[in-house]
Amino acid sequence: MTGTTTGENETMSATTFERPATRGESRSPYSKKAIRFAGHMRRKAMIADELDKVGEHKAAAALRECHTTEHLTGCTHCGAAWWVTTKCRSRICPICSWKTAQARAQLIQNMIAGLKHPKFITLTMPRWDGDPGEGISFLRKAFGKLRKAGGIPGLEGGCYSIEVVPKENGWHIHMHLILDCSFTPHKKLIAAWGLALGVPSPSVDVRDAAGADAAKYVAKYVTKSLNPKDGPEAFAKLYQAIAGVRLFALFGKWFKSAPMMEMTKMQKDHVQAKCPCCGELGTLFDVRCGRFVFGKDWDNVSKFWMGKAIDATRRKEGLLELPRDDVPVEEPLFSIEYDNDEDFELSPVLS
Repeated sequence: MTGTTTGENETMSATTFERPATRGESRSPYSKKAIRFAGHMRRKAMIADELDKVGEHKAAAALRECHTTEHLTGCTHCGAAWWVTTKCRSRICPICSWKTAQARAQLIQNMIAGLKHPKFITLTMPRWDGDPGEGISFLRKAFGKLRKAGGIPGLEGGCYSIEVVPKENGWHIHMHLILDCSFTPHKKLIAAWGLALGVPSPSVDVRDAAGADAAKYVAKYVTKSLNPKDGPEAFAKLYQAIAGVRLFALFGKWFKSAPMMEMTKMQKDHVQAKCPCCGELGTLFDVRCGRFVFGKDWDNVSKFWMGKAIDATRRKEGLLELPRDDVPVEEPLFSIEYDNDEDFELSPVLS
């Protein structure tokens, strides 16, 4: 598989690697992996259509382009070039949200490994029938009151994620926490949480956080709690409910811990466009915009970069191109979840 001969955005082609047929089965040109990925792409398109209906046109456009368009990136220092795919990084994207959750779960697992008394606590508030953003703010303030009042003895630090689930009569909003704290009497925590909320006997669950399950649950993507039967309408409704609202945070001694500092450094390098080949910062550019980078010299150097468009490979072991619309997809679409076996990670191999 070769690259295009221009630096312009190109929609990825439709071919896939063939899957060998087993005995008694007709040969299909599509692998199971490709069929499931086609499902994710169609689901993404349906969510984008629904976002357009509710006036979220910018978010809809970003979702449609995500993992469907690629462009050539180059380094002015070492001359390397490679193809990259657009990513929307939306919290309701079936692909980007999954990858964010995987990275976050790894961070939490690294944190838990250094804790003496890891706890997994779920704090729930009564059904909220108003603006969900105000409900999230109310929950966060109540947790602040709980910490200030010493409702969780020996609390040194941790992280929380807020889950927002649309219901017929309002919003089910609750908080999952990973904490480093000593023994916490359940009845006392219920009383303290009720005092912070201003309600009697709220729901509180306390469990041991050792192992990876608790980290994965806290880090899970925000749309995982939606009912698959709700369809794309629920995704659009949730998008508007949580737009611009922080749902995950570290606090206490976790905030500037070694794992967090390492992740922050990696994110900073990514934002500063660090070349993965030579390590230089600020040398990456989109080849489509080469004239703005090189000025008048672009006429002389453009042939070099256009040649890179052919040489730079998109090929990666286990990578399948985006399948056509006629690929048979498992139903229902909104019950298909992304997983490790399907991670296509479309960042191409360096040339």
